[in-house]
Amino acid sequence: MGDKEAIKSMKLYSNVDRIYNELRNLGYTKSDSLKVEDVSQFDQYHYNGTTACDEAISNLQLKQGDKVLDIGSGIGGPARYLAWNTHCDVIAYELQTDLHMTGLDLTKRCDLDSHVNHVLGDILEAQLDACSVDAIVSWLTFLHIPEKTNLFEKCYNVLKPSGKIYIEDYFLKGELTEKEKEYLKTGVFCSQLPTSSQYKDIMTQVGFTDIQWTDMTNQWADFVRRRYTAWVDNRGRHVSVYGEQVYEEQKQFYNIVNLLFSSGKLGGSKIIAIK
Repeated sequence: MGDKEAIKSMKLYSNVDRIYNELRNLGYTKSDSLKVEDVSQFDQYHYNGTTACDEAISNLQLKQGDKVLDIGSGIGGPARYLAWNTHCDVIAYELQTDLHMTGLDLTKRCDLDSHVNHVLGDILEAQLDACSVDAIVSWLTFLHIPEKTNLFEKCYNVLKPSGKIYIEDYFLKGELTEKEKEYLKTGVFCSQLPTSSQYKDIMTQVGFTDIQWTDMTNQWADFVRRRYTAWVDNRGRHVSVYGEQVYEEQKQFYNIVNLLFSSGKLGGSKIIAIK
């Protein structure tokens, strides 16, 4: 998938322990049991928070006993929410050690460790049994992985027959300038993006059927614009909670993503397909 150190150029993934600042602000200590509804305010690294998770639950019709693979699980936000909401069992696969360890801690303190299994590793090298999961979910992770064919072959192999995959991801809408390519590469850790037709062709060639492609570009462009503006407007609060360094790093990341979407060349999509 990539270099564990290089991905830290994406400031969303630095200082991941900042969530503990927010929990402390709510009155929690580092050893308290946690409520998912409190943690989920801060543990969703994708767009539209738990609303996006609800979309996945509805589209995949997740239920108790289902086995779900979450690729690029971050600090475990979506995995915990899915398990808490539906009582499904989630394999939360994450490349980065600090995100993985934070996710382990939060899941245990939410008393969900019997439903969420955190696994540290590169999904492309994962030893997963064939036809072993009912569904796959992933939010804004596939964009970090240039080996799309290998990735989708892995997904196809691990899904049970008629299993579904739900992805939210970026795609290329227009030719990027050299500066925009650099923003995408270093700021978002994305070195290669397919167009929508290339993306769907890869999935089809691997074997996926009934591909539903929903263009989320306008909605996400509005989201990242509002996110950046709100972050800057609430500087005093964020510096008080996180400190100056974290505030500036998150501001830098939010600004880069806002600029990329504002260019009209970066697209966002929700993709659902069946094995």
